[in-house]
Amino acid sequence: MDALSTFKSNVAEVDRLINFDKEVLQVVTMTMEDLHSRLRQKFADERLNGARALQVVKGIRNNETLRAKYQAIFNQAIVLLVSHFASALGEAFRSAVADHLESADAEKLFDEEIKLTVGEMRETDWNLKGSIADLLIAKHDFTFQDMASTVRAFKNFTSVLPVRDEVMNNIIMAQACRHVIVHAGGRIGEKMLKQVSGANPRTLKTTLIQGEVVNFSVEEVEAVKEDMLTFVERLSVSRSNGAAVG
Repeated sequence: MDALSTFKSNVAEVDRLINFDKEVLQVVTMTMEDLHSRLRQKFADERLNGARALQVVKGIRNNETLRAKYQAIFNQAIVLLVSHFASALGEAFRSAVADHLESADAEKLFDEEIKLTVGEMRETDWNLKGSIADLLIAKHDFTFQDMASTVRAFKNFTSVLPVRDEVMNNIIMAQACRHVIVHAGGRIGEKMLKQVSGANPRTLKTTLIQGEVVNFSVEEVEAVKEDMLTFVERLSVSRSNGAAVG
């Protein structure tokens, strides 16, 4: 599969994670609604006819006691999305580099010096088109979990240039949040604030306070997912056109 198809498949798995409880709750709710319908014919008291229990089940996602548990799931969904997104960007970069090798304006790519040992040449089987992107990633230490590194990779070695806009800024914020969730217990620090200071305009986490803990809602996870899908779709479309992504 191509980068976009693989990313869509991975996003679907994240969707199943953050909505794992909906199908279970639907079955439980339907069962309790049926039970309540029968019991209320005999008992007017909500404590006896199941009405209160039914309301508790319907409000589980908004239950204050369970809120922290749901937020942990949603935060980990952001971690997964950033990881899957980085993988998709890596695959898109490999494809874009292979395309660029065939273009008429690939002078910078052809002028790039790469040192290889005999062992490394053996590992690549002299398949330049299939290996050049990975060699560039290794030489320049590109990481696709960082948007600045991503833009630099595409700008320098492909015909595709991602454009800085609200979609990119939201993704930068998601990437920064992923970092503090994984490495700092979700706590916002000075380094994160500096990292996202230029990520404007954006709609994700527009207000940050140093020392507070990042927590995502299901709506924010959905928004990040849509922005990432948009970004990867743009790369897919623009790759063949050799145009700016925006």
